Amino acid sequence: MTAGKRLPALAAAILVCAALFSGCGGGSSNSSVAVDSVPPSPVSGFSAVANDCVISLTWANPADADFGRVVVRRGVSGFSRNPSAPSSADDAVIYSGAAQAWSDSGLRNGSSYYYTAFAIDAAGNYSAPARQHAACVYKPFVLAALPDTQYYSLDYPAVFSGQTQWIADNAAAENIKFVFHEGDLTHNNSASEWANAQAAMRLLDGVVPYAVSIGNHDDGPGRDTSRFNAYFPVSHYETFNHFGGVFEAGKLDNAYCYFSAGGADWLALSLEFDPRDAALAWARGVVEGHPNRRVILVTHALVSPSSELSSIGLNIWNNLLRLYPNISLAFNGHYTAGESGLVSMSGDHGNIVHMMFANYQDLLLGGLGYMRLVKIDPLTGTAEVKTYSNLLGEFKTDPGNQFTLSNLDLSAIE
Repeated sequence: MTAGKRLPALAAAILVCAALFSGCGGGSSNSSVAVDSVPPSPVSGFSAVANDCVISLTWANPADADFGRVVVRRGVSGFSRNPSAPSSADDAVIYSGAAQAWSDSGLRNGSSYYYTAFAIDAAGNYSAPARQHAACVYKPFVLAALPDTQYYSLDYPAVFSGQTQWIADNAAAENIKFVFHEGDLTHNNSASEWANAQAAMRLLDGVVPYAVSIGNHDDGPGRDTSRFNAYFPVSHYETFNHFGGVFEAGKLDNAYCYFSAGGADWLALSLEFDPRDAALAWARGVVEGHPNRRVILVTHALVSPSSELSSIGLNIWNNLLRLYPNISLAFNGHYTAGESGLVSMSGDHGNIVHMMFANYQDLLLGGLGYMRLVKIDPLTGTAEVKTYSNLLGEFKTDPGNQFTLSNLDLSAIE
């Protein structure tokens, strides 16, 4: 076909294209597609509430019909200017969605954070920024210690479960970060007692992490802890993020867990009653493998009611507690010649290790529900120790059961 014969077809194509762009029929020859370039309204009521290593953000989404989502960016050196591009190297998106709250966790106490929230509509337009600034603050936190519960498991299981339920119910309000059981969960190592102990302790699952120590009433001949491990199996606890590890496979007799509080990372170490040399060697390896975590020990026998280290305690002190600068506290029960005891000693690196004994099993109902609550304030370097009965709703206020430890170095280890 010659070039001349192609012209009519080309002209027809041009006419069709013109019709598509200009419209057909008797209407206007000029039509256009509307493009949404109107930004949505901003979020309202944007707030940032600082707590211990976490900042809680809340806001109200706009009522615009085409509202799509909210993007929240966090900066360390200043506020963000654009939801889709960082304004500085430390500027990052921490939330994108249609919710109206977000908790920014894993932060560093004492550091300042700058938050910018943008509302974005269906067309991708973004609103004017809403901004808030907050600095994480150290908040005092509480460690709970449960002394010998053997008579609760034997005869008064409601007292035991009442203790753990109180801890679970008050964990948020009291900022309870960890629970230590000091051993002798049972009196006769019987299946019914273990069932009671398991039911009580599992009230804490998913609420507050905890460690349990084996007592001399919790095992059989030759350190047979098979019944303990049947009711407190490693397979159950290793499903939790805070779980660290054990000395012997499938046995919770010697174990460690993690938690963070007061701007520091912690390691909770539980040791069997009168620990074997091999268990102490394992424990040393655990502490040496975590030099940036402060360590708290729970074991059944350590300090006596006369505020002295027992022979078992001296062995633990010389072969573990005195050797490392990051060991801070220790809890124990076991002894019955008194209710309380305290030994504070300087370790080989100059750090003070505070070791506390408590046991109330000879009181009515196997202990009247008394537990230790240790409130730690990293800013003041103090630990306020109190002894509380949820059953009675009252504290023991004698000097052995209510006191303050001072000059503690409980800050983060760099």
